[in-house]
Amino acid sequence: MLDYKDLLWLDRIKLLIMGNQSAHKMGWMGEMNSGPHFAAMADTPFGPVLELLQDELEAVGDSLHLPTRALSPHEFSQCYLEVVQRLEQHVAGSDSHAPNSRKEVELMCRCTLSASTLGEAMALVCDFASMLYPRAGDLHIIKGEETVKFTQNSVRGERTVAADLVDITGLFAFKQLFHWLVNGLVQPMRVCIGSISREDVLPFLQLFNTSVLTGGDVNFLEYDKRDLDKAVIVTPGDFQAFFEVFPCGVFEPTKSELVQQVSALISASVHQALPIPSLVQIAKTVDIPSSTFRRQLADQDTSYREIRDQCLMDIACDYLAQTDLPVGQLANRLGFRNTTTFRQAFRRWTGYSPSDWRANHTAN
Repeated sequence: MLDYKDLLWLDRIKLLIMGNQSAHKMGWMGEMNSGPHFAAMADTPFGPVLELLQDELEAVGDSLHLPTRALSPHEFSQCYLEVVQRLEQHVAGSDSHAPNSRKEVELMCRCTLSASTLGEAMALVCDFASMLYPRAGDLHIIKGEETVKFTQNSVRGERTVAADLVDITGLFAFKQLFHWLVNGLVQPMRVCIGSISREDVLPFLQLFNTSVLTGGDVNFLEYDKRDLDKAVIVTPGDFQAFFEVFPCGVFEPTKSELVQQVSALISASVHQALPIPSLVQIAKTVDIPSSTFRRQLADQDTSYREIRDQCLMDIACDYLAQTDLPVGQLANRLGFRNTTTFRQAFRRWTGYSPSDWRANHTAN
């Protein structure tokens, strides 16, 4: 069992490596609907999660025979929802009340379309859940100086593996909703899920695709506080296609997201003191052929090298201004061959030497 304070800073590179190798009591899944044909999901991160949920369903004395043939996207979504719903029923039974219906989930999602910003949408979700308390648990928004947490307290009488898994599927549903509302322009900085075993947490690491920690009394999604001001840009006309496979929709990254993903991968490597990933490695991580990867970046008038240099410059400036890490160690962390090469690059980026930048910005 992992302690709450032992952060599993497994960045996206590690998640994809593991992936290639290998609702909450509120019932955010509810009863099943039909859906359109999205990209097949059996080989996506949902596959291992579905197997994990199936195993737990059998562990509580239930079973569900799923097709062994290849499934269409709609069929896969149906299977996922049915397994989660059955598991929710077992968990809700011990809590003496039923999970939310799929219709209640739909109303919750639809009400967020009236919000103008992500922050307003999160507040509406919390208000909606409060009307269904305790079935919908206890949801809150906790704002810090630079980050904001969307917290999920299931208010359960007993914590079990099945309950934790149901709660995690609910938390993921919220993540998918928030992601969709702003057209994929936000990604949690980190996620906290229940006190489950290391083996059970691995499928969710790739599913959330961000830093994950386990333990604690509540689950949460943590975002950059500035994300609260991101505009809700989807429309009611977009809702039906989204909800028919919610939360299983695999949202294809937009072009702007691709740049963000490249930056995130590079930043994660630096902060983990790992080698800077190459163009080929990042293309493989985001599952895009190298030639297509180059072309998509070129379509945005940028390149891997430009994104890498911008990312390294931003990180270097932050380290120089906020830490006392020696310039030589910073150069090594950023992947430079030696301090001289780093000094030259930093002067080219900013017009200042690293020492001058640190002196000016530390003073400020």
